Amino acid sequence: MNALELVLGFDISHPPGMSRSVLKRAWLDAYSPLLQELEDRSSAVVSLRVSGVVLDFLENEHPEGIDRLRRLIERGQVEILGGAYYDAVLSSLPERDAIGQLRLCNRRMKHLLGVEPEGVRLSYDAWDPSLPRILSRAGMRYVILSGSALQLAGLDAGDIDGHYMSEREGLTVAIFPNASGEDPVNPGMEPARVLGLLRRYAMRKRRSVVWMLDARELGVRPGSAELCWGRAGGWLPRLLGRFAAQDHWLKLASFGSLLQRYRPTGRIYIPACMDPTLQAVVTTPPHLRGQRPGAAACLSQRDARRAPPSLPWDAFLGRYDEANRLHKRMLVTSREVARLASHVRSAGGRAGTASLSRGLERALLWLYQAQSAAAYTHDPWGGLHQGRLRHRAYAALLRAEQQVHRMLGEAGRMLLERIDVDCDGRDEVVVTTPHMRAVIDPARGGAMVELDLLEQGANVINTLTRRCERLHGVFADDEDLPSLVAVSAVSTLGVAAVFTGGVRVMPDDEITEETPLETNSCTMISPRDLTVDSAPRVAFLEHFLGAQADVHNVVRQQHPELGDFVGAEYQVLRAEPRPEDGRVTLHMARDGSVGQAEHVRLLRVSKEFAFLRDDPSFILSYEIANRSPDPIQTRFAVELNLNLDSALGGSSFLAVGDRSVALSSRESVPDVTKLRWGDLRRGLQLRIDLDELAEVWHYPVETLSDGLDGPELLYQGPCLMLVWPLRLWGLERKLFRLRVRAGGAYADGDVAYPGFSFNSEL
Repeated sequence: MNALELVLGFDISHPPGMSRSVLKRAWLDAYSPLLQELEDRSSAVVSLRVSGVVLDFLENEHPEGIDRLRRLIERGQVEILGGAYYDAVLSSLPERDAIGQLRLCNRRMKHLLGVEPEGVRLSYDAWDPSLPRILSRAGMRYVILSGSALQLAGLDAGDIDGHYMSEREGLTVAIFPNASGEDPVNPGMEPARVLGLLRRYAMRKRRSVVWMLDARELGVRPGSAELCWGRAGGWLPRLLGRFAAQDHWLKLASFGSLLQRYRPTGRIYIPACMDPTLQAVVTTPPHLRGQRPGAAACLSQRDARRAPPSLPWDAFLGRYDEANRLHKRMLVTSREVARLASHVRSAGGRAGTASLSRGLERALLWLYQAQSAAAYTHDPWGGLHQGRLRHRAYAALLRAEQQVHRMLGEAGRMLLERIDVDCDGRDEVVVTTPHMRAVIDPARGGAMVELDLLEQGANVINTLTRRCERLHGVFADDEDLPSLVAVSAVSTLGVAAVFTGGVRVMPDDEITEETPLETNSCTMISPRDLTVDSAPRVAFLEHFLGAQADVHNVVRQQHPELGDFVGAEYQVLRAEPRPEDGRVTLHMARDGSVGQAEHVRLLRVSKEFAFLRDDPSFILSYEIANRSPDPIQTRFAVELNLNLDSALGGSSFLAVGDRSVALSSRESVPDVTKLRWGDLRRGLQLRIDLDELAEVWHYPVETLSDGLDGPELLYQGPCLMLVWPLRLWGLERKLFRLRVRAGGAYADGDVAYPGFSFNSEL
C-alpha cells in the first residue's frame, strides 16, 4: 500500500453580527477543546483557517486562545490559512477590496500569531478565473478548492492528485483539491470508516489528500459537543489516535510542506463555480424537486465520472433580488470609501491627515464586514434568510458612508438621481436627504425597494420574498406529511442523528433575545404554510381588492385581485429637487383597469412622494381617478413590508391605532389613522399617519429555509395592508395621503471591534 500524506484542516468561521454569547459557547464547546487536543497530542499536525470575527472575539474576550494558538504554531503543529478577513466571496468584490481583505487578514495574523498565511480558504468554494491574479497580487501562493471544481477543468475524478497551477495574466497560484466534498467526513462517521476511505486513496497510489472540515461540527452544532469530546472518548481524539497508530503508511502533513517537496501535477483553468451543494439552492432540476433536502448534492456525488454543472456564486444575485440590492449597495459604499482613500492620499502629510486616516480605517472595517458572504448566500448555519445578518450588513454600509461624508464635509446633502441601481437595465429613482435615502423603482409598481434611515443605521424595507425553494417539492408531493416539530434536547444515544438530519434541535437555553440564528424559526411546518408570493416584498404597492378578500386569504396569496397595478410599470411624470421648499418630489402615474364582475373600468393611479429636508419623514399622496363614465365600487389598499432584523417578539413592537398587537398574529383592525412600528432596544420607531380612517390588516411574513437540521420557517417581518373603501362616480377623483416619519437613535453597540488599526492599501 502506498504511503499517503493527509492534510487535515479545520475552518473556524462565523459571520459579522454573530452575538458574543454564541461565539463564547462555540469557543467553550468546540474550538478550545480542539486546541486542547492538539496540545495534548504533539504528533498531530493540522491546518486552521480562523475568520476575522473569531480572531477579533478571541483578542478581546479570550486572549488565552491567541496565546495557545501561537504556541501550537511555534511547535509546528498548526499551519494558519488566510482568506477574506470577514469571509467575503472574493470574486464578488472590487479588486481593491478583495486584496484589502486578504492583506488585512495577513496583517492581523502577523500581529496576533506571528505568521503570515501563504494559502487561502475560499468562502463557499466560490471560484472565479480572475482569482489567480487577485491572490497573487495579495501575496498568496496557494488556494484550497473543492475537488469537484477541478473536474470542470476536464480532469477525471480518479486522476486528481497533488496540487495544480492556474494563472491569470501570467500571475500564478497553486490549487489544492479538497476531497471532503466527495467523501464527507463528520463526527457521525466511525474512525474505522474514515481510515477505510484513506486506505482507498493509498491503494490508488495517491501521494496526498486534503480534508478541510467545518470546525463548527465539533461542538457548535447542537448535540455535537458530547459526540466529539465526550467522557467516553470523543470522536476527534479517537480519530487522531487511529491516525497515530497508522503512521507507517499515513502521515499528517501541511500545505507548505507539500509545496516544498512536490512539483505541481499540471496546469489547469477552472470556470467560475461554487460549492456544488449550494447549486441546488439556486436551481433544482425538475426530476429532483420531490427529493429530500440535499438529494441534489448526494446524487451529483454518486457519479464521480461526470463533472457537476458549473454555476458561479453570482447566481444567488440572479435568484434573490434582496441579495442583489445589498450587493449593489455594497458597491456604492465601496466607491465612496475609495473616494475617501484617494482624498487621504492626496492630503499627504498636511494637518488633519491622521484624523482622516483613522476615519478611513473605520470606514474600511465597516465596509469589509458588510461584504461577508453569509448575508448574500443561502447557508444552513444562517445565511441571507436570516434578517439579522442582512440588517447588520446594511448597518455597516450606512455607517461607512456616513463616516465618509462626515470626513469630507458632505453631510446634509439633498440629492435626486435616476440611475440603474440593481443593474436590470431600468432606472430607479434615488432620493437622499440629511435623514434618509430611498430607492423607488417605477418599473416595479412604483414601489419603494429601499428606505435607509441614516441616523439609525437601518434599511427598514429589508423583507425576503417568499419564493419557491427546493424544499417546496418535498411537501407538495405529500400533503399528509407530518409537521416537523423542534425538540428541546437530544439524548446521548441519538446524538449521531445530528449529522444525518434525523433530529431537529433547539435547546431551550439558546432561545434568548440576543440569539440571531435560532430565535425566529417556527417549530412546525405544514404544506398550507408554504405560500409563494406573486410580487416582491417591498413597500407602497397598490391593490384593488374584491369583497371576498380578507387578511387570511391575503396571507396565502389567494385573494381576488381586481386591478392590474401590482408590480406594473409606472411612468415618471416629474422628479425634481425643490430647495426653496426644502423638499424633493417624485410624481408617478399609471393607467390601468379594475375588473368588476363582467365589467372593466379604466383607472389612473397617481402617487407623489415628497421628501423633507428638515425632518426625517416623507409624505405620500395618492390620487385615484375613474376614467370611465360608469361608477366603481371596490377597496383600495396599499401594501407595506417592513423589517429590521427579523426579530419576533422581544423588543420589537407594532402598535395599530391605540392598541399594541402581536407581531405573530394575523388580524384586521378597523378605523385606524396612526401606526407605530420599531424596536425599543434600538430606540428606532417608524410612525405612519393617515389622513383618512383605514382598516389595517397585518400578518407575519415567513419564508421556508433549508436549515441546519431540516426545513424551517423563518420570520421576515410584518406586512401591513392599509385598506380604504373606494366608491367613485364616472370621471370622479379621490385623494388619499399618508405621512411616514422615522425617529429614535441607533443604540445597538458598535459593529466593529476598535481594538486594532491598520494602514489602508487601496
